[in-house]
Amino acid sequence: FEWVTTTPRLIDDLINNLSKTAESYGLKFVEIPWGEMMSVNTYNPFHSSVFISLALNPLTDLFFKDCDIIKENRFYFHMFFLEYSGFLLDNRGSEFFDKNSEDSKKEHFKFEIIYSWGKQTFKCAQFVHKTGAYIAEIIEDGSLFLAPNNIYLSRVNTSNTTSKSNDDSMKVYVDSQKVMLDFKKTCNNYEKLKEIFENGRDVWYSNKNKE
Repeated sequence: FEWVTTTPRLIDDLINNLSKTAESYGLKFVEIPWGEMMSVNTYNPFHSSVFISLALNPLTDLFFKDCDIIKENRFYFHMFFLEYSGFLLDNRGSEFFDKNSEDSKKEHFKFEIIYSWGKQTFKCAQFVHKTGAYIAEIIEDGSLFLAPNNIYLSRVNTSNTTSKSNDDSMKVYVDSQKVMLDFKKTCNNYEKLKEIFENGRDVWYSNKNKE
């Protein structure tokens, strides 16, 4: 109940202190929405977002869809691609594990993820770009959902705008757009995706041989 009387200034100071502490260890403190990013559009129709269909979808492409990797880990190639593109895993819901595991389908059991604060409601796997600028999610059909992390960008842009260096604020804005444009460009490039997925396949079997 102490947080009920908390002032915005106290929260800002706390976030700034956490950011400085993280930076001292070579880390970055990034604010993200509490709920799943895809749910934001249900209560904020003005929040920009985009669904991206990959030029090469491993779930439907003849070269990848029947390989052992897909059978064991349905979204392995998607996760490999996102990590390759600079996205870091943020959260995965119980439903994601159910859909991603052949064992759970065969044995008819379901995963249930419970944290100390209760059950989380995520349905997809959510990733955050290392810049903090964008959030991506893997959709059931193999497409991707991409949306800017406005809660973080607004704070960074505001703090940079009020600082002495105007160049820094412009740099953050340009970089956030570059993340989205570069990512969409790769998503629309069949040959590039094939190269990335083939690399991911080699990594998979290499790790399997080490086990």
